[in-house]
Amino acid sequence: MYKGYTCGKDSRKRVRNIELKSIEKIKKYLNHNEIKKILHSWSWIFSYILRYKGQVIAFSLIGLISTGLGLFTSWVLKDLIDSVTGEISMKIAPVAAVYLGTAIAKIFITALTNRVSLKIRLNVGIKIKNDVYDKLMNTEWTAISAFHSADIMTRTGADVGIVSNMVLSYIPNVVTALVNFIGAFFIILHYDPLMALIALAGAPITVLTAKFRFGKATEFQIKNRELAGERLAIEEESYQNLQTIKSFGLVDLFSQRFREFQQKGYGVAMEQNRYQNQMMIVMSLMGQLVTYSCYGFALYRLWKGDITYGTLSLFMSMAASLTGSFSSVVSLVPSFIRAGISAGRVLDVLELPTEKTELTEYEKQFIDKSKNKKLTLVCKDITCAYNDDAVVYKNSSLTAQSGKITALIGASGKGKTSTLRLFLGLMKPKSGSISVTNEDGDRIELSAATRKLFSYVPQNNTVFSGTIAENLRLVKPDATDEELIKVLRDACAWEFVSKLPETINTKITERGQCFSDGQNQRLSIARALLADTPILLLDEATSALDVETEEEVISNILTYNRNKMIILTSHKPSVFNLSDSIYSVSENGIVLLDRKDTHYE
Repeated sequence: MYKGYTCGKDSRKRVRNIELKSIEKIKKYLNHNEIKKILHSWSWIFSYILRYKGQVIAFSLIGLISTGLGLFTSWVLKDLIDSVTGEISMKIAPVAAVYLGTAIAKIFITALTNRVSLKIRLNVGIKIKNDVYDKLMNTEWTAISAFHSADIMTRTGADVGIVSNMVLSYIPNVVTALVNFIGAFFIILHYDPLMALIALAGAPITVLTAKFRFGKATEFQIKNRELAGERLAIEEESYQNLQTIKSFGLVDLFSQRFREFQQKGYGVAMEQNRYQNQMMIVMSLMGQLVTYSCYGFALYRLWKGDITYGTLSLFMSMAASLTGSFSSVVSLVPSFIRAGISAGRVLDVLELPTEKTELTEYEKQFIDKSKNKKLTLVCKDITCAYNDDAVVYKNSSLTAQSGKITALIGASGKGKTSTLRLFLGLMKPKSGSISVTNEDGDRIELSAATRKLFSYVPQNNTVFSGTIAENLRLVKPDATDEELIKVLRDACAWEFVSKLPETINTKITERGQCFSDGQNQRLSIARALLADTPILLLDEATSALDVETEEEVISNILTYNRNKMIILTSHKPSVFNLSDSIYSVSENGIVLLDRKDTHYE
């Protein structure tokens, strides 16, 4: 008895050890980074499924009705065949009418399903894309700039499209596939339990190979999404820089690079195709074996007289339905993976830090009365850095005032543009403070929320597709044509705009390629003037203008608003002569220069 107890205890201990090892294996499997990320991504997808649960439930019910009609049609067909062959004493006409009516109803339900699903899918897709777009536009600039624009477009385009389809269709697909599988199985089980077991013979192989197929599907999906982003990046940069590529005779080089990338994509596609074909052959052979085994067994039962011709038809139909629905259930796993990976790629950018752009009541009041007040911008002991390894400068100070021009000079890449980004809240100082004080002594710290104090003309071309008027009205939608013409005159842009056939209603091509760099700069300056903010930031904004035009533009800006604070960056000595104070920006910091310094005379 004692031995028996010991053996029983040891046996239970061994079983317990096996259970613990199995649990550890499962935990190790589930803790795989990609699986954890996919599950996390699906929690985000489910937040949208819950938001649209009414539509999802409605779509599921329509799918269930369609599936039920399909199973019912097969049952009615059995009775129709048995009625024709005289196996059952039922009138043929009523059974045929039911069969025909069911088939017609299924056609209309399918059409309704397609219509409703498209409407819901479009609405859901639009909502998700709007949410993603809004979130990205409010993401911190330093965080989002780490991604290539083409990669962002792939994530917010194709990846969001995959996710929006899953929001509507995944649960209905799961429900209908399971109901179809269970329904077909129990219909076969009702007539012949052995036939039901034969029909499920391939299930163990499918389950046993699931882990391998899961891993390969994940691998190929990640590769394909990354390749899509890379391809868009190559094409976008090629088309945007076509003038430079042609000018340097680099067409052949870029064409070769594109061909090499295409070859890379070809290799991945062929590798994926080989794997898919291998799986298709294995699964198809298994499916054919199961299907023909069912057919053979059914014919054997018919030959023995155990079943009718109608039952034979039902068996064949249900066996095919069982195999098809089981394949549908299995295919939900790759769909789950594909959607999870796409959602993860979208979440990579959605989970970036968001800018805080809400103003306090005090800040609102400060900005509202700032147009009529003289302001002073003060940088005190600021350290500018993109990260710990990319420090631009340390412990620097600067002062700029309304009605005066402050120039920032220095070699390229030394921090002039970065300083303007600090003012705009696109970057945050690692230490120190940046504030604006008015003549009443009121003071606010600069941040992303205080951008309404600034107008900004960046180095690069920033005109958008549309008309000249539409570009200008971006900053003041209710501006009259007269106001547009005035700012164009002040920016010395009216002289060429007035000569255009449609003047301010002239269409601007992509990136303003229909105009010269100087003309685009003047249009950007005109837009900044129309915004009529107390502080104007000009980042190499007059670099393409001749000295005479440059001086006229600067003079017009000050005439436009005597209280306007102008902070500009430039390499041109002519700008220094117009400036009230000049600061040198370098890795050593921001240093106020003596205007008598002959180096800048």
